[in-house]
This record gives sequence, C-alpha cells and structure tokens, in this order.
Amino acid sequence: MNHHSSEHNRVVITGVGVFSSLGAGFASLSSATVESRAMASAATSVPVFGPIASYSGAIDDFGNLPAVRKRSLRKSMKLMNRETQLGVAAAYQAIQAADLDTAGYDSQRVGVCFGAGNVEVRPEDFIAGVQACSESPDQPIPNAWGSQGLPHVDPLWVLRVLPNMPACHIAIGCDYQGPNNTITQAEASANLAIQEAKHHLLDDEADAMIAGSTGTSIRCDRSTNEGDAVAGEASEGAAAFVIERLDAARNRNATIYAEVLGIGSSCVIDNTMVPKPDDAIRNAIGASVAQSHLADRDAIQCVIYNGPHSDSAIQQSLGSPLSESMNLSEWIGQVDAGSGAIGLAMALMRLAATAPDAEHAALNLGITNNGLASCLVVRNLQTSRAA
Repeated sequence: MNHHSSEHNRVVITGVGVFSSLGAGFASLSSATVESRAMASAATSVPVFGPIASYSGAIDDFGNLPAVRKRSLRKSMKLMNRETQLGVAAAYQAIQAADLDTAGYDSQRVGVCFGAGNVEVRPEDFIAGVQACSESPDQPIPNAWGSQGLPHVDPLWVLRVLPNMPACHIAIGCDYQGPNNTITQAEASANLAIQEAKHHLLDDEADAMIAGSTGTSIRCDRSTNEGDAVAGEASEGAAAFVIERLDAARNRNATIYAEVLGIGSSCVIDNTMVPKPDDAIRNAIGASVAQSHLADRDAIQCVIYNGPHSDSAIQQSLGSPLSESMNLSEWIGQVDAGSGAIGLAMALMRLAATAPDAEHAALNLGITNNGLASCLVVRNLQTSRAA
C-alpha cells in the first residue's frame, strides 16, 4: 500500500501535551526556540533541571477535565507513581488540545501506545516492612522478611511501578478500548510508539491514537516529590500526542500541528559487545528520510536529539550542513524515556516558527547508550495541503 497516496492514508498530529523542566504545556517550549544551538548566558534563561515546579501531582494539574474523568482520576491517583502521573497529565493535555472528546469516534477505535522507562521501585513502599524485621532499622533480619516484613507491604505496590501503567491509566480514564501497548526502549521509545500508533491507523484498527512517552532519571522519595536534580543533570518529563488520519482531522476542522512521515530505527553493537550509536543514528536517519519521500533534503530545517552526541553522524546522514540542531538534554536534562516525546514536541514548535509557504521538515532523534536509535520525520501543514 502506498501510504502517501491519499489523505485517508496519511497521518497527522492534532494534539500536543508536554511537561518538562521548561514548564507545563506546549507553549512552555517557546522559550527554548529562541536560541537552540547554545545555552543563553543569562542565568534566568538557563533551565532548572529536576522536578517540574509547575506540576505537583494535584488534580488541578491535569487540566480542565470532564467531571466523569476527574472522578476516575481521583480513584486511580493512589495507584500512580510520578512518571505515570506525568504521562497521564500530558495525555489529557493533548486530548484537550485536539478536542478529541467531541470528535465522535467509537471508544473501541481509540487506542494508546506509550513509552516508559524501567519505572523505579519506590523505597517508601518497603520501609515499614524492613522496620518490622528488626528493632534496629540498620540491621534488619533477612529471614524475618516473609513472616514479619511482607505483611506490612501494600499489596498494590507493584501497580505503581509497572511501565505499562501510563498507557493503562490513560485508556481507563478515557474509556479508550482500542489498541493498547507500551514501549520500553529508553530514549528511543517515543518515536517507536508513534510508529506503532501510525500503523494502527493505516491498518484501519483505530481512528485515533494517543502516543508519547514519560520518564525520569531522578532517584528520590516520590511521596514528597523531592530529590537530587543536580547530579548528572537528572530530570523528569513527559509528552503526548493525538494522531489521526489527515482526512478525518480536516473533516472535523482539527488543528494540525504536522504530518507524520518516515520513522526508522536501528541498533548497532559490534562483535565485542560495544555499542555503536553513531552507526545506529546514520541507519535510523537514512531509513526515516527515505520513507518520507521528501522532495528535497534541504527541507529539513532542524534536528532535535538527546544526549552527548556530536552533530557529525547526523550531518553525514543528511549529506548537507544542518540548518539547526538542538541537543535537548542541554535544555531539559536527562529524562530517559520521556526525552523522545519532549523532543518531538520541540520539533513541532520549531516547525511552527518556520515560514508556512514552503516545505519544512524536522527530525526527532531518540538515542540510547546501548546502540539503539530511532528517528521520526515530521513536516509542516502547508506541505501536507499541497502534496
């Protein structure tokens, strides 16, 4: 099937929700679009890595929700850890931005595909059990755990740390009964989640999908949302997107942020088990750009990526100097699985700042330290209308 043959076989982004150290909401990214090749020198312009100050986990932080969704959220909050909360909050933002509740889609044809990290086990879930095993907290008796410690552990603790909880809570809270899956590929997760969601649409298994990712590198007491946000530029964040077919989005006059074109991924590890991220980057970019059918590679206006990687592999893949590249980790810190989705939100913000009368595209790269890379190509609406 030629997925570019008609508007019915093309996929667009119609809603965005994002939480990062830059703030809450899509508009919060605008400060980082002013200067993306180097950090601003003014102290007030330097991002504060770590917990998102504007997000406390209170019900109000999830936006102006319908009453039935707010009631459902109140019941499920006790089963969410911080990463899940951020993923759900970002998804609710995206759903509101897309006005998806009024789209009239059958709930059985709206699904969720979300990326998440290896959600950390919370120490506070086991403190009472450890203390019960000995009179001295510093010297618990291991053999006493089964009889004395375990009874003090909340039997629901595991439901707070499973990586599939963001996708589950989004679907349950919104009664989305369509395809549902979780991707756990660290920084590459978001692009892979978008890819899977896109195929659900093109294979006519869904009319709309919620896709994105959430993550953290902060290790802290989640009951207080306090932690070390300095070491290793640890941070947290999430972003989510509503994606639909182009014809359906236009029929309901939805806001269209960009068209989803090619998506590629690659994992390269040599025979001595040494990861080769630069090779994976070149492979992922090559596959995604080839799949995108761009009329001119010079249309790629910016590349968003994460981590301590140079521009060389990216530039070699594109075969021309970069118009703009942005190392997202310099702006939001290390967000693990959440970085790929926040990177895509930033790419959409950059596209929105380009001239609307020409073809403009952006690459979002998710790069892991174990040799895995994913790349997503999006382009502006003007091109979508003219193609």
